[in-house]
Amino acid sequence: MKAHYSLLIFFLCCSVTSFFCAGQILPPGGPPDLTPPKILETSPVPGSLSFQGETISLTFDKYVDKTSFQQSCFISPPAGRLTYEWSGKEVEIRFGDTLRNSTTYVLTVGTDVKDTRNNRLAEAFSLAFSTGNSVDSASVSGKVLDPKPEGVMIYAYRLNRMNPDTLNPSHTLPDYLTQTGNGGLSD
Repeated sequence: MKAHYSLLIFFLCCSVTSFFCAGQILPPGGPPDLTPPKILETSPVPGSLSFQGETISLTFDKYVDKTSFQQSCFISPPAGRLTYEWSGKEVEIRFGDTLRNSTTYVLTVGTDVKDTRNNRLAEAFSLAFSTGNSVDSASVSGKVLDPKPEGVMIYAYRLNRMNPDTLNPSHTLPDYLTQTGNGGLSD
């Protein structure tokens, strides 16, 4: 009977040792992942009218770095401090304030968002929706002429509500903002 216990202990030790000696890493090989992340789904869908929700959901095609996302996500006009709830490749964004009536909002996800392989979003993503019966069709387009134009912030103000001579962007929040993508292009 002692021989059986000794044999059992021997097999148990071998099993434990081989388990801990086995490498717990992904297999090597294959080309590196160089594709930028993409947003596959949104809720609400682009152009939604009469939006009354308190959150927006985005689904990516791959896992993204949460910190880079939170630093690159903004909404115009401002809707208070945004909070984020993650579930895999999906993020739910909660507004800090109640949305204004009959207002077009644009959620922008900037190009600083990276996936877990450090691939950046190829271009800024914008989701326009309205709490009213129509979505404003205004747009900003152009090209930033700079040696490194990617990620430049574009601010737009409704000048009919203020004196343009006293506008100070360091103190006044813009009505609309976006960010340039690859090559400095903005749409």
